[in-house]
Amino acid sequence: MTKGGFAESTPAAGHWLTPRRLAAYPLIFIALYLLAGVVWVISAEGLVDPRGTPLGADFFGFWSVSSLIHDQGWAAPYDFARLKAAQAALLGRAAAPFLWLYPPVGLLLVWPLALLPYGPSFFLWGGAQLALAWAVLRRRLRHPMALRLLLAFPAGFLSLADGQNALLSASLLGLGLLLLRDRPFLAGLAFAGLSYKPHLGLLIPLALIAGGHWRAFGGAVTGVLAIVSLSLGIAGTDCWRAYFAEAGFARRVLEEGGVDWGKMASVFAALRLLGVPTAAAWLGQGISAALAGAAVFRLWRGARPPGVRGAALAAGTLLATPFLLDYDLTILGLGLAWLAADHQGRIMSRRLVTLLAVLWCMPLFLRPLGLGLSLPIGPAAAAALLALAWREEFHLS
Repeated sequence: MTKGGFAESTPAAGHWLTPRRLAAYPLIFIALYLLAGVVWVISAEGLVDPRGTPLGADFFGFWSVSSLIHDQGWAAPYDFARLKAAQAALLGRAAAPFLWLYPPVGLLLVWPLALLPYGPSFFLWGGAQLALAWAVLRRRLRHPMALRLLLAFPAGFLSLADGQNALLSASLLGLGLLLLRDRPFLAGLAFAGLSYKPHLGLLIPLALIAGGHWRAFGGAVTGVLAIVSLSLGIAGTDCWRAYFAEAGFARRVLEEGGVDWGKMASVFAALRLLGVPTAAAWLGQGISAALAGAAVFRLWRGARPPGVRGAALAAGTLLATPFLLDYDLTILGLGLAWLAADHQGRIMSRRLVTLLAVLWCMPLFLRPLGLGLSLPIGPAAAAALLALAWREEFHLS
C-alpha cells in the first residue's frame, strides 16, 4: 500500500513510485544540481560567469542594493542611474543592470547583506531560507523523504541558484497556514511578512475572510502596519516618495518584456509570450485573478481539510499575480506538500501520485520551454494544482 506523502511503506501492486525510487530520484536531482554548481563556479571569472552574468544572478542585485544603501542612503536604489553605476563599480565592468522593484519594506530585508563579503553573504542568505523552509515543511509533511524532496525540488534549486527569496515567500505562507488554527494572530503576522512582495499576498485577506479567521486577519493588518511603520522610521519618507515616483516602472518592465516572458509563470506573461496584445493579456490576467479568488473563497468557507485550503491558496496566489518568475513556483511546491500531507495514513491512488510528481517536476521545464519553444506552462501547473484542491475537497472532506 502507499501511505503518507507519496510512498511510505509497501507499494501497491504495479505502482511505479516505489519507496526505493522515491529515495533515489531526489538524490539524482541533488547530484545534478551540485555538479552544475561546481561547473558554474569553476568557469566563472571573479563574480562573473561565462555568460557575463554575476554568480548568484539576482542575489547580486540584492547585495548591490544593500551596498548602495550603506553608501548613499535608503532612497538611492530607486534611482536607476545610481543603481546601475554602483553595480558596474562592484563588478568592475559594465553589465545588464539588476533592477530594484520592491517596496521600501523590502530594503529592510536586504540591508544586512553587504555587511558580509559577497560569498559568505550569498550562502548565508540561501542557507537561512532553506532552514526556514525545512522547519515549516517538517511540521506539515511527516515523511522520511520530505527533506530530500525539498532539497531536490526544482523551483527551490532555481531560487537558491539565483540567490532569490522565493523560499522565504513560500515559508512565510506555509508558516501562516501552520499557525492558523492554534495561534491565529501569529499566523496573521507571518502572512504580513509577505508585505515585502505584496503581489504574492493578494488573496490572503480574501481567504481569511472566507474562513472567518478574524484574529488572523487582525494579525495580518497589525503586522503590515508595523512593518510599514518600521520602514518609515528607518528608511524615511523620502524612500517611499521615491518608490511611488517609480511605481509605474515595474509595470513597464512587465509589459515591455524587460523580464523575459519565457522565464515567467503568470497568466499575463503566458498570453504575451503567445502573441496576445497587452490590453487583452491584462484582461486575461484579471479574469484569472477573479476566478482564482472565487475558487479560494469557496474552498476556504466552512470546514475544509488543511491540504485543500493550503493548495487552493497556493494555486490562487500563482494565478492572481501578473509578476511571477519560475522560481516563485516554490509556492506550487508548498501546495503540493499540503495536499500530500492530507494523505498521511491514507492510500493514494496511482493517478494522484503521478499528478503530484509531474507538477513537482514542472518548474524545471518552465524556462527551457518558455525561452526555447515559446510554450508557457506556469499557469497550467497552477491551474492543475487548483483543480486537484477542488477534487480533493470531495474525496477528503
